[in-house]
Amino acid sequence: MLATLPILLSPTGATAATLTPADREAFLAYAKQAEEALQRRAVSSPTVGFPAQPTPAGDVKVFSEAADNPSRVGSSFLHDWTGRAFLPGATAQGLMAVLKDYPRHKEYYAPEVIDSRLLSANGPELRSFLRLRKKKVLTVILDAEYQNWFVEVNPTTGYSLSHSTSIREVEQPGEADERVLPDGQGQGFLWRLHAYWLWKQTPAGVWAECRAISLSRDVPSAVAWMVSPIIRSLPRESLEATLRNTGKALRHSGNALRHSGNALRHSGNALRHSGNTARAAR
Repeated sequence: MLATLPILLSPTGATAATLTPADREAFLAYAKQAEEALQRRAVSSPTVGFPAQPTPAGDVKVFSEAADNPSRVGSSFLHDWTGRAFLPGATAQGLMAVLKDYPRHKEYYAPEVIDSRLLSANGPELRSFLRLRKKKVLTVILDAEYQNWFVEVNPTTGYSLSHSTSIREVEQPGEADERVLPDGQGQGFLWRLHAYWLWKQTPAGVWAECRAISLSRDVPSAVAWMVSPIIRSLPRESLEATLRNTGKALRHSGNALRHSGNALRHSGNALRHSGNTARAAR
C-alpha cells in the first residue's frame, strides 16, 4: 500500500490538490490575529507563559492552545503550534544573529533545510529562500520564500515575524528534469507557513518561543487512515526540531567565539613574548 502513495498523491494524480484563494485568505486572517497578539505581548508582558526557573538545555515544550488542531479551513487544514525553550548562556543579540543568518540555515537546520540564502535586505525587511525537505514515509521537497522582520523592543526583549510568500513543490529535485510547480499546486503537505519568535534575555540565558501557523491540504478519504497522521504530526515535529537546532547553533556560535577569543589571547601572548625576546636580544 505504501508504494501506491506517490501515485495517489502525485500532482498529476486524481487527488492532486490546489490551494484556493478563500483558504489562503482565511489563513492570513487567522495569522494576523496571532501576530497582533504577539506584538501586544512583546511590549506589555513578554515573560507570560515562561516558567519561573530555567529548564535544562535541550528541553523543548511544544503545545497548542487551539481548540482543534488542525482545524478545517475550507478544503485545507490549519495547524497552530507553539514551542518554548530556555537557551542557557545565550543572549538576545546572539539569538537574532542565528535567526538572521539565512545563508547558514542549511547548516543550522539540516536535514530539513537543504539550501538557504538571503534574497534581499531592504531596511528592516529581509527576504529569504529555503529549500525544505519534508520526510515521513513520503519525501517532499519544497522551495519557500519568506518576508521577515525583526523588532527589538528593548535590549533584552524582541520578536520576529516570518511570512511565507510562496511555497512551491519540486518534482525530480536535483535531476536534469527538475520541475518547480506553481505556488499552491501539488501534494499540498505545506501550502503556507508563518512563524513568530518572541525572546526575553535573563541573567542566565534567553527564553525563546516560536509559534508556527501553517496550512496544508485536507486528506483524500481513500488514504486518510495513512496520510492523516503524517500531515497532522509533521508541523509539531518540525517546530520541535527548529527549537532544538536553534539551541545547538547558539551553543556552537558561543564555542566559536570563545575559541576565537582564546586564539586572540594566544596571539597576543605570542606577540608579547616576541617583543620581550627582541628587547632581551638588544
